[in-house]
Amino acid sequence: MTDPKDGDGPLDSFEGVWNDAMRDAFTARKSSVSDEPPSILERIEARTGEKTSRVFLPDDLLVDEAQVVDARSSEVTGPGRRVGRYLVLGEIARGGMGVILHGRDVDLGRDVAIKVLQDKYADNAQLVHRFVEEAQVGGQLQHPGVIPVYEIGLDASSRPFFTMKLVRGRTLSAHLSDRRRPSDELGRLLGVFQHICQTVAYAHSRRVVHRDIKPANVMVGAFGEVLLMDWGMAKVLKRGGIGDEEHEAAFDEEDARIATVRSEGHGSASIAGSVLGTPSFMPPEQARGHVALVDERADVFALGGILCQILTGFPPYTRQPGSSVILQAQEASLAPALARLDSCDAESDLVDLARRCLAVDLRDRPRHGGAVEEAVTAHIAGAERRAHDAQVSVASAKVRVREERKARQLVLALAVAVVALLVIGGGAFWWADDRRDAERERNDTQIRAALKDARRHAREASWGAMAESLRRASFLVGKGRTGEDMLEEVKRVRARLSEKQRSEQEAEARTRAATDARDEKLRRDAAIIARIREIRNEPVEDPWSGDMAYAAAFLEYGLDVDALTPADVAERILTETQQVAEALAFALDDWAGRRRLRTGSSTWRPLVEAAQLCDPDPWRFKLRDAVLKDDKDVLMALAAESKTADLKPGGLALLAMSLERAEDSDAAITLLRQATESHPQDYWLHQQLGVFLAGGYRFRPGEGVEREEVSAERLAEAELHTRIALALQPDSPFVTQFLARLLVEQGELADAEAFLVEAAARLPDDPAPGIGRVGLFMTEGDFVAAERELKVLLRTHPLNRTVQGLMRELRDLGGVGLVADPEAELQRLKAELLTSPKRVDLHVELARCLLHVGDLDGAAASARAALAHMPDHGEAAELLGAALVDGGRYDDAVAALEPAKARGDPEPETWHLSDMAARLKKVQEQMEAFVQREERPSDRRERQDLARVCLHHGYFAHAADLFVEFLEDIPQPRGREGRPGEGPGRGRPEGRGPPERGRGEGRGRLGRGEGRGRGRFRGRGRGRRGSRIDSHRGMLREAAAAFVAASLGLGQDAGHHDDAARQVDRQRAFRCLNNTLKSATQYRSMMGPENRGHMLLNLHRWRHDRRFEPVRSKNGLGALADGDRQAWLDKWAEVDTLLVRRP
Repeated sequence: MTDPKDGDGPLDSFEGVWNDAMRDAFTARKSSVSDEPPSILERIEARTGEKTSRVFLPDDLLVDEAQVVDARSSEVTGPGRRVGRYLVLGEIARGGMGVILHGRDVDLGRDVAIKVLQDKYADNAQLVHRFVEEAQVGGQLQHPGVIPVYEIGLDASSRPFFTMKLVRGRTLSAHLSDRRRPSDELGRLLGVFQHICQTVAYAHSRRVVHRDIKPANVMVGAFGEVLLMDWGMAKVLKRGGIGDEEHEAAFDEEDARIATVRSEGHGSASIAGSVLGTPSFMPPEQARGHVALVDERADVFALGGILCQILTGFPPYTRQPGSSVILQAQEASLAPALARLDSCDAESDLVDLARRCLAVDLRDRPRHGGAVEEAVTAHIAGAERRAHDAQVSVASAKVRVREERKARQLVLALAVAVVALLVIGGGAFWWADDRRDAERERNDTQIRAALKDARRHAREASWGAMAESLRRASFLVGKGRTGEDMLEEVKRVRARLSEKQRSEQEAEARTRAATDARDEKLRRDAAIIARIREIRNEPVEDPWSGDMAYAAAFLEYGLDVDALTPADVAERILTETQQVAEALAFALDDWAGRRRLRTGSSTWRPLVEAAQLCDPDPWRFKLRDAVLKDDKDVLMALAAESKTADLKPGGLALLAMSLERAEDSDAAITLLRQATESHPQDYWLHQQLGVFLAGGYRFRPGEGVEREEVSAERLAEAELHTRIALALQPDSPFVTQFLARLLVEQGELADAEAFLVEAAARLPDDPAPGIGRVGLFMTEGDFVAAERELKVLLRTHPLNRTVQGLMRELRDLGGVGLVADPEAELQRLKAELLTSPKRVDLHVELARCLLHVGDLDGAAASARAALAHMPDHGEAAELLGAALVDGGRYDDAVAALEPAKARGDPEPETWHLSDMAARLKKVQEQMEAFVQREERPSDRRERQDLARVCLHHGYFAHAADLFVEFLEDIPQPRGREGRPGEGPGRGRPEGRGPPERGRGEGRGRLGRGEGRGRGRFRGRGRGRRGSRIDSHRGMLREAAAAFVAASLGLGQDAGHHDDAARQVDRQRAFRCLNNTLKSATQYRSMMGPENRGHMLLNLHRWRHDRRFEPVRSKNGLGALADGDRQAWLDKWAEVDTLLVRRP
C-alpha cells in the first residue's frame, strides 16, 4: 500500500478534492445561495408520479421537551427550515464553535442530531478543517461507544454540517450529581466506567486521542448504552513516537490509522503552547501547553479523573482559595485529590488504579486506555467472583447448621436408645461405638473445611472472614469429638495464619505510612510553590517585604538558608523533585535580587551561589556567574545569543531581571518581548514585561527602586501584557491592582473603577480589588469615598496589614485623623474605653494620638493594652516599638517587636524599628564619652543617631550641638516635588529614601525619608510611605525639640550652655519652624493630594507636640522678649492658616 506521505496516495487525492470543494463552497457563499436539495423520497415521487409510502414506528421514548432548549433558535428561521434533507425542529445545545440542532430525516423518518458550524466561523478555514475532522473521526471510529456519524454536507449557506445519532439519555455528570454519597450505585457506575474505558481503548488502537474526556461528555442512554461524545478536540497521532510504538506490533499500520483532512498537513498540529480541554480533568503536560507530549496517556489521566469523581464525589482539581483550577492543573496540585482517594471507602485496587492514572509523570501512568480497561474488568470480575463465593459460603454454612442440628437430635435419640438398651442389656454397645467413630469423622471433615476456608480468606487478605472460619474450626474442636492430631492441626493453622495476617497488616501499615508521607510531601511541595508564587507577585519596589517573606517561607519548609552554607542549601534542595528544586532555585535568585536592593551588602551572594549549585543547567550557571561577577557584558552576550524558544521561561525571566538591575532596561524589555512570543502561556514573563514597560525602574543596591516616567505607547503595551497575565492567573491580587494602576496612569479612571468592581465580584474573598478602589479614590482626592470603602474592608479583613496601613495612610493624607483639638480627642477616647475596655481599635487610636502629641509613656501603655487583647495586632506592636524607641528604651523596643518578627511579619516598619533600636542601643555606648569628653563619632550617620540618643535621654544641650551640624546644611527649597521637607539635599525626595538611608537625606529638608513603598495601589509605592511613626520622629522637629529644651536649661546637662548659647538655641528652633513653613507655602499649590496630606500631618504635629509648649503656649511665650514673642505668634498663626485650608 502506498504511504500517504509519498505525496500521491489516496489521502492526498482526498485532501485535494476536499480543498477544491471547500474553495468552491466559499466562492458560493460569496456569490449566491442555492435552494435546499429535495429529499430522496420527493425525487422518487417526482419520477414515478405516485405518492411514496412512509413508515413510522411507534416510539414511547420521544425526545424530552427539555432537550430542545430553544425551539425558536436563530438556526430555525421559520416553518419547514431544513439543513440538507433534514427538517430542523429546534436547538439542543450551543458550544464555542458549533450548534447542535434537533432534526428529522424526512426520508427515513428518524430523529437525528445535526451539528452545524456557527455562521461567524464559516469562513475560518482552520475551524472548518477542525469541524470536518470531528465528523471524520466520528465516522471512522466504528464502535458501540462512539456516536455514529450518518452524513456530512453543506447547508444552503454553504456551512458544513454533519448528522449523528440522537441519543436519548442523561450525561454521566448528571448521574453523579444525583448521588447523595459516593458509595451510592457504585457498581452501576463502575460498569459505565468500564464501557468508557473500552471506547477509549478502541480509539487508542486507532491512534486517536480524545483530549477532553469528562463526565459531561459521556452519555448514558435510556437502555444502558454508554457513548463518549464530542470528538471536536481529538488528536490523530502521527507515525512514530511512544503511542505508535506501543501499538505497532498489535495493529497493521494502514488498517489502524485514522485519516483526516489535517492528518498530514500543517493543520493537524495544535498551536504550540495552546491549552485545549477541561482543566478539572486535564493532565499537567496538556495544561502547560506541551502539545508534543500529549498522547494516549493524557486520556488515561482523564479516565483517572472520572474514576476519582466516581469514588470520592469530586474531580482531581476543584476550586481552591487563591488558586484557579487551570493553575492547579499546570502545577499538578493533586495532594487534595489523593487524600480524598485514600480516605474513601473504595477497594484498594480501584484506589491504586486511580492513583496510577493520575500520576504527574506521564511515564508512570498506564500506557493506554486498554490497560485501564483491563484493570477495571479484572476488578469487576473479582468482585463478581467474591460475591459468588460469599453466596456459596452462606449456603454452605446453612447446610452445616442443618447437619449439626440433625447430629444433636441424633445424639439425643441415641442417648435414649442407649438407656433403653442398658435396660434391655448391653448387646448394642459395639453398634454405638461405630456411631461415635462416624460422628468424629464427620466433625473432622467439617474442621478441615473450615481450615480450608481460612486459608483461602488469608490468600485474599479477607482477615475478618479468616477469623470467622478459624472460630468455626475451634468451635468444632471444642465439641470434643475429634482426635489430638486434629487439635494440633487447628493450632498450627491458626498460628501460621495469624502470623501471616500480622506480617501483611504490618506491610500494609508501612505502605499506608509511605503513602501518607508521600501525600504530605506533595502537600508541602505544593504549599512552598504556591508561597513562592505569592512572594514573586509582591512588588520589587518593596524589597523589605520580599526579603523577610522568603526567609520565613524557606524556614517553614525546613531550610534555614541564612544559617547554612550554599553547599548545604544546594545539597538539601537536590533531594527534592525536579519541579520543586527548580522552583526553589529561581526563588533564591529572586530573593537575592530583593536582598541586594534592601541592603547593598554582599549578603545576597550566598543565595545566588546556592541556586547555582543546585541547578545543573549550564546556561543558567553561566548567567548566575555573570550576576555574581556583575559582568554586564556577559549578560548582554547571553541576551543576544540566546534562542528564547529553546530556554525555559524561568531562566529568561532571571536574565531580564539581571539586565534591568544592570540598568539596561531596553535590553531587558527586548528580551521579554521575544520570550513572550516563544512562551505565550507563561504568566511570569507577561507579568514581568508589563511591570518593566510601565515602571521604567532603576535598581539601586541598598537604596531600593526609583521609577521614572514612560510614554503612553509603553503604558498601552504594558496594559496588554498585564491583561494576558491576568487571563493566565485570574486570582492574582498583584496583577489585579497593577492593571488598575495602569488604567489610572493612562487617565482611564472610569475603566479602572469598572474593572475593580468586576474584580471584586470575581474575587469575593480577596481584599485586593477593594484595596485598589481605595487607592483609586485617594488618587482622585476623594477621601470620604476612600474611608467608606476602607471601613468595609476593615469589617471583612480586620487583620490585613495592607488594609490597616491604608487606613493609617488615609488619616495621614486626607486629614481624617487630624482633629482640631487632640486633647479633646484624648478625653473622648478615654471616656469610650471606660465603657468598652476591650475594644482594641480604641486602644490603638489612643496610642496613636498620645504618640502624636508626644506622650510616650501613655502611648506605650495603650499599645500594650491593645496587644493584651489581640497579641497579633501588627499596628499596636509598631506603635509600642515607636514609643519605646523615642523614649530611649531600646532593649524594650527590640523585645516588644520580637514576637511580630518571629511570626514572619512582612511589614517593613516592624523590622525597620527593630533594626533602629539595635543601632541606637549600640550608639548609646558612645554617649558618655561625648557628654564627658566631647568625643564625637567620625561617621556622619553615627553622629545623627547620637543626636537622637542624647535627645531621648535628656542631654538636650549636647543633642542641640550635634543637630547644629545638620541644620547648617539646610538649603532653600527647590522645585522637585516631594513631601514638604526640611533636610539636606544629597538624596532623593522624601518618600523615596531607602529604609536604612532615608533619614535626613530628602531633598530640600533636614528630615528622614518618610514613605513605605506601598503607595496607593499595592506595588505602586515609590519609597517608604509616610506613616505616623516616621513622621512623628521627623529629624527637623527632633532638632527643634532639642533646641527648645536646651534654651530653657532643661535636662541633665543644663549647665552645658550659658545664656547666650540658649538664646541661639531659641533662634535655631524658630529657624526650623520657619523653614518648614517656607516649604509648605512654596509648594502647596504644586502638590497632589498625597503630598498635601503629608504637609498637613507634619504641621499638625508641630502644632500639638507638647515639647513645643514653651514657645507655643501663652505662659511660655510670656517669658520671651516682645519681638521674639510676636515672631513666634506669627509663625503659629501661619501654621493654623495652613491647617484650616486643607486640601
